[in-house]
Parts: sequence; C-alpha cells; structure tokens
Amino acid sequence: MDRLLEVDPAIGQTRFHWLRSAPEAPGASNLVGLTERITFLRKLEIDAKLQARISSGPWDQIIREGNATPAWLANDFNASRRHALIVAQVIKLGQKLTDDAVSMFIKLMGRLFSQANNRKKQRHMDCRPDTAKALRRGE
Repeated sequence: MDRLLEVDPAIGQTRFHWLRSAPEAPGASNLVGLTERITFLRKLEIDAKLQARISSGPWDQIIREGNATPAWLANDFNASRRHALIVAQVIKLGQKLTDDAVSMFIKLMGRLFSQANNRKKQRHMDCRPDTAKALRRGE
C-alpha cells in the first residue's frame, strides 16, 4: 500500500495522485483511462466490505482527511493511520471511478445514438428531392 505514495517512473507521479486525477470529460480514451484505474484498484484486492466495519462518522472523517492529504504528507503519518487513509481512499475511489465510468459510458452511447439519428435524418433530407422527382414521374 505504501508504494501508492511513491512516484512511479512509468507514469511520472504517485499512483495515489494518478488514481485521484481521473479524466472526467466523456471520450473513448477517457473511458479507457477510467477502466485502467479501476483495474489497478481491483488488483490491490482491498475488500470494499471493510467500510462496513467502521461507523459512518469516523469513515467520513478518514475520507475527508484522505481527500485533503497529498501523497507526500501521508508519508509522514504513522503506518496505521497512513494505511487506514489509503484503504479508505482506495475503497472510495473504486466506487467513484466505477460510477464515473458507467456515467461516461451512458453519455458516450447517448452521443453515438444522437449522431446516428442525425445521420439518418440527413440521409432522409438528402433523398427528398429524388423521392419527389420519382413521385412526380409516377403521375
């Protein structure tokens, strides 16, 4: 878990920061970015049911503290506090990123449906003059 707070040379930042800085704008590459983060979190194998072991007040406090704590400062915490913060953030980020990915997918599908519908309408409009000519010839 502590390695999440170390700079990963492959991405040039800490994994903790990388997880938090997920893309928000709907786009295919951004959806891929979200799924990469979700996959990374799932490989950590932190059980989301751990949240149920902590009452909502202390849980919310840990989440607030984690939201406000940069990786470099979390390294200064004692091990149990740091690990509690990381576990809580991983659970929360897993939930948030999953929700964001589903929402982004819905938006992308809506955009594709709208584009297809607009193309269909344009084809119909493009065919109108030919259809009108054909109907006039049939008279």
